[in-house]
Amino acid sequence: MKFTAIKFKAGDVVLRWREENDVHTLESADPPNKNFIEAMVDLTQEFCAIVDLDFSKEEAIKVTGITITRNDQGTSVLMTARRALKTHGQMGLNSPSVNEANFPPGLDDKIKKLYKLAKKYIDGDRAQLTIDEDAA
Repeated sequence: MKFTAIKFKAGDVVLRWREENDVHTLESADPPNKNFIEAMVDLTQEFCAIVDLDFSKEEAIKVTGITITRNDQGTSVLMTARRALKTHGQMGLNSPSVNEANFPPGLDDKIKKLYKLAKKYIDGDRAQLTIDEDAA
């Protein structure tokens, strides 16, 4: 399984991957577990490094997805993020596509962790919904 996209935005999860010559897509409104969400948020520092933003001043940025491409030069990643604006909602931001040879320190490990969590999501590991026992 080789992921080509992992996204979490507005409560929806979108996962795209390849297995040999088959392309698969899973789109779901089932909430992911907190580790999945934290792994996406954990990419913010590397996103800021790639786009030359001061991470210490950018608490309003949240990474919402990664797109992965593979070719003869290796693996490249493009990250998508949202930045809350003081006046008009949110602004979408994209990083340039960065080859794994130029990843900021730690990005490779964080992406591998996200791959594992995305695989678990496909296998059914989602957020535990609370059950209102009084309503039953």
